Amino acid sequence: MSRTVLDPDRRRQRTQQAIFDAFAGLFAVENYSDITVQQIIREANIGRSTFYDHYQSKEDLLDDLCVDMFHHVASPRPSTLQDHGFEQRPGELMPALTHLLFHLREDNARLRGLLTGTSSGLFLKKIKPYLHALVKDELRADQHCYLCDEVPEDFLINHIVGCFTTAVDWWASHDFKESPITLNSYLCTLLPAEITAGEHTSIHKK
Repeated sequence: MSRTVLDPDRRRQRTQQAIFDAFAGLFAVENYSDITVQQIIREANIGRSTFYDHYQSKEDLLDDLCVDMFHHVASPRPSTLQDHGFEQRPGELMPALTHLLFHLREDNARLRGLLTGTSSGLFLKKIKPYLHALVKDELRADQHCYLCDEVPEDFLINHIVGCFTTAVDWWASHDFKESPITLNSYLCTLLPAEITAGEHTSIHKK
């Protein structure tokens, strides 16, 4: 009987997925500080050398989880929101954050532990720099509007990121029952209309 031999890239992807899943599962039930590399290795059913071939530490693994998530969301997306069954309309949240909501919902089996575990606050804090960069890019895109000169850009970005992470934390605590579109509408109700309405004004930059 012949065996299917995976090419190196696919094998590496499967191993990485096993490590991600093992880490997320542990994150759901233990404090991050208590999780050890040995636990991740055991849960992923891999060898120690295999883990270190991918990551230097659990901190490196957590960073890669964030990079993986935001790489997908920030990739070129002429039709990605339509792929999720959502069409952007005036008055709705900036596309990249809307896309992230869909990604979190669809991948919540893996991310559930990171978002609902005892160290969920750490994960949300960890993704804030990525969100900050994402929002900054969105605000500076031609199709979006900004607040008036009296509001510094960094203040506005921190406000949006804070609202978004608080909403995601609430969403996860309610088992992702609301659809991304519903959560989008909640956020648009809270965020200033100037951010979501599609009318251009100026912004104060440092």
